[in-house]
Amino acid sequence: MRLRGLAGAGLIVAVAGLTASIAAGGTAPPGAPADDGAAVVGERRPRRRVLDLAVRSPVLADVVHVRLLLPPGWSRDASRTWPALWLLHGASAGRDGHTAWSEHSDIEELTEDADVIVVMPDGGPCGSYTDWWNRGGGGAPKWETFHLAELRQIL
Repeated sequence: MRLRGLAGAGLIVAVAGLTASIAAGGTAPPGAPADDGAAVVGERRPRRRVLDLAVRSPVLADVVHVRLLLPPGWSRDASRTWPALWLLHGASAGRDGHTAWSEHSDIEELTEDADVIVVMPDGGPCGSYTDWWNRGGGGAPKWETFHLAELRQIL
């Protein structure tokens, strides 16, 4: 892979932890909204296995993007589900967002025959992946809620 330095190694450790904590068919964390209106508002298919989604999120007050790498045999009408491997981008968040892994690694080739959906969501300009404190005021952006509740429900 062409991941760069310690940031790449740290990202791999973070991904391994997140992947181990999210089981296929799992439920949203306690207290997360079950259905708050988050919805796919656009799709683009730049390559055979790549599906880019635009998602309107109430907890982010914006439209954000997610790249999916689809497994062999995937279709919207399939009678089965697939496990998901979530890859979160790191230092390149402001530049690449949801396309960081595709542009800076061999992830598409490495997962060509894998029986898994690879999920590469945007994480915002800071790549924090947390619900922001906003000096005690809460509110948007709520990246943790987006990833662990809204996006998991959509997928």
